[in-house]
Amino acid sequence: MAEWLDPFPARLDSKPILDWVDAALKTALFDGIHLDIEPHAAPAWKTHRLQLAAGYLDLLRQVRAKGKFTFSAAVPHNWDREDLRIDGKMLIEHAQDILVFVSVMAYRGRNVEKVLESIEHECRYKPGKVELIQETDPKAVEEGVPLHVGTQSRLDEIFAAARTKFGAALPLSV
Repeated sequence: MAEWLDPFPARLDSKPILDWVDAALKTALFDGIHLDIEPHAAPAWKTHRLQLAAGYLDLLRQVRAKGKFTFSAAVPHNWDREDLRIDGKMLIEHAQDILVFVSVMAYRGRNVEKVLESIEHECRYKPGKVELIQETDPKAVEEGVPLHVGTQSRLDEIFAAARTKFGAALPLSV
């Protein structure tokens, strides 16, 4: 992510990411590309949120233009917020329109209801094109709040509840 963000806010340099995508595709070993670039983790997200979000979408479009392959990305659980609208559309919807799948980082700790709420918009917008990700590392804490599920039984409970609500085929990841 650093190479992509270094020139920001003057501009975003997508070349390092696009070069990586080209190299991965050139091997012909993969059916798709999954990006885990998290612009929301950058300090600039606090001061230039919509500009950075628009740059991220532009990066996704540039990768998408590289050809026909399964294209997915990890996205945070809160990109469906009203303050993240670009041209009248939520950021997550723009991302879902470009990607084949989104992997939602629904890191809501042990709260099953919050996890389900975290992927509801995405599942409604593009049914069958959402993967639920859960954090299992007990050291994963953000601003004093644990992101991890806590125990194997809680993880099982979250996954069972998600598949009950959104379908047995919902992809799950840790």
